[in-house]
Amino acid sequence: MFNRDILRINGLKIGLIFAVFMLFFSSALGLLEFNLVSGLRISVNSELTRNTPVLLSRLASTNYWLLIFAGLVLSFLLPVLNPLKASLLTFTAILAVYLHSSFAATSYLLIPAEYFLLMILMLYIVNILISYFIEIHAKQKIFETMGQYIPPHIVEKIGKGHKTISLDGEARVLTVLFCDIQDFTKIAEELNPKQVVSLLNKYFTTLSKIIFNHNGTIDKFIGDSIMAFWGAPYEQNDHAQKAVLTAMEMDKAIIKLSARFIKQGWPGPKAGFGINTGLMSVGNMGSIYRMTYTVIGDAVNIAARIETLCKKYHVPIIVSESTMQECNDLLFRELDIVAPKGKRKRVRIYQPLCLKEYADNNLLKNLGLHNEGLSFYYNKQWHQAKIIFNQLATQNADDEYYTVMLEKINNGEEALYDTADVSRATEDSSIENTRESPHK
Repeated sequence: MFNRDILRINGLKIGLIFAVFMLFFSSALGLLEFNLVSGLRISVNSELTRNTPVLLSRLASTNYWLLIFAGLVLSFLLPVLNPLKASLLTFTAILAVYLHSSFAATSYLLIPAEYFLLMILMLYIVNILISYFIEIHAKQKIFETMGQYIPPHIVEKIGKGHKTISLDGEARVLTVLFCDIQDFTKIAEELNPKQVVSLLNKYFTTLSKIIFNHNGTIDKFIGDSIMAFWGAPYEQNDHAQKAVLTAMEMDKAIIKLSARFIKQGWPGPKAGFGINTGLMSVGNMGSIYRMTYTVIGDAVNIAARIETLCKKYHVPIIVSESTMQECNDLLFRELDIVAPKGKRKRVRIYQPLCLKEYADNNLLKNLGLHNEGLSFYYNKQWHQAKIIFNQLATQNADDEYYTVMLEKINNGEEALYDTADVSRATEDSSIENTRESPHK
């Protein structure tokens, strides 16, 4: 099926080129003139009529009709051919005129060869100019649209041909991020509508800039949430790490932004981030009325689900195991193994801490102790797990995660899985979630 946009553009080009061809035969250029008097009468202007009577006797010569035929062919073919083929066609036409005039040098020609050459070159040049301006206009429209969700400097590189992209639907391994303001309903209740809009605009502007700085693609704003992804429309080998570093920078920016809002007498927002890496469908999706470049799939849903766990575990950022495994330069703390809401598939979740090069001995020591406690927790060795979690909670008074884990143990919300289950947590989604009280 033909693309309607291509047909429309080519139709416009053919019309413009044909108009130029008709002007070529108009009296405006002083070559030939059409007059409708008792049928079609074609008269030659004074430049041609000065020639011999033999010339005048050949008004219907094949040379004249050949010029019309050549002009019509070029008018319809040049607009639909690519630049290389259009150039080859033009060269072929010029060569044909040269050969024809050479063989007919001794003949009387109604239309001298220079008119053929002038017409061919004029149509070719006009075709190039029209194609150029149409292409510039089309690119400008695309870049204006792409600039809403792709970093401006990347759009510029694409425009210069440094990067190639495809907006068609395809399956690709990407990393998606969800960011959501926690308790936004309460925040909105404390502000009037104008203030809510102002707060969100400042919030989205700040975070969008950070996403663009890390070469992310903004998918959409959903109420007070932002959805972004990495790895499309152009490929990125480090898309997972870019997403995590983006979330870490966004978290710091929100803290500063929150302090500014509090000074204005507004409530200070806190946000949670959920990040997942996996196979998803990406491309332009929608209807003939509205299209959007977006991602869909189970991997996207998992990112949205684990974002909701940030509030439960009192951590700002949660990433899946698949994301963590792609971030070799970052240090993570494993949080738990969960079955996200609406999902049977079990997922290990992690919190990014810092770049490995910035980890000090105290952090590494605490992380080693944490991993030991989590191992006891997974193996349902509740007493040992509580001792370590209590120790870490005391040493890190501001870290509410350990308080949550102690409450889970005390309330019988122990690890969902046996040790064997843990090893295949992200692969096997068919095992029933069996629990037993840690106090039995």
